[in-house]
Amino acid sequence: MKNSQLTLEVTETAALEDPARTLDILTRLRVKNIGLSLDDFGTGYSSLTQLYQMPFNEIKIDKSLGMEIQSSREARAIVRSLVDLAHNLELKVCCEGVETLAALEFLQSVGCDFAQGYHIGRPMPAEQLTELARSWNEAVLAMLDADVSTGGEKSPPAGPCLPRVLHLRRALKPFGASRPLNARHERV
Repeated sequence: MKNSQLTLEVTETAALEDPARTLDILTRLRVKNIGLSLDDFGTGYSSLTQLYQMPFNEIKIDKSLGMEIQSSREARAIVRSLVDLAHNLELKVCCEGVETLAALEFLQSVGCDFAQGYHIGRPMPAEQLTELARSWNEAVLAMLDADVSTGGEKSPPAGPCLPRVLHLRRALKPFGASRPLNARHERV
């Protein structure tokens, strides 16, 4: 595995415990091309200055906001603003707590880079992960192949991931067929 394929998540609380030491450690990791994600963003007491003083390359919007996207105008406004702020600082954004297609579509509409949540996949035992990854990759490749070769007329093959792939196809349609997926979490 290459260093660039690894992203470590650091909670806001952990990053604040000893800022000087944290900055030193995180800088060493970034020099080695390891990704750093500020986890649970939006729930802790961190200062916004952490976003540019610490060498994070991604923020993860806490699931408490992600789960409220569908029902709260205020949560949508906060998420939209956080995505805009992060992108202006050249950071990627992942939103946790995505439980519905509507939430996924909202995140796509505001330019969120990644999403995590039960709509995309539920926790599972490690032994099931290999099969899920295989079937997911086959279904996504079939979907992309169908979009490229037939203009999206052909459906992906049936299987355990079909409902999520069809939802993903609908959510990604504005981006075109070649939008890549990230191995850690689904691209929005």
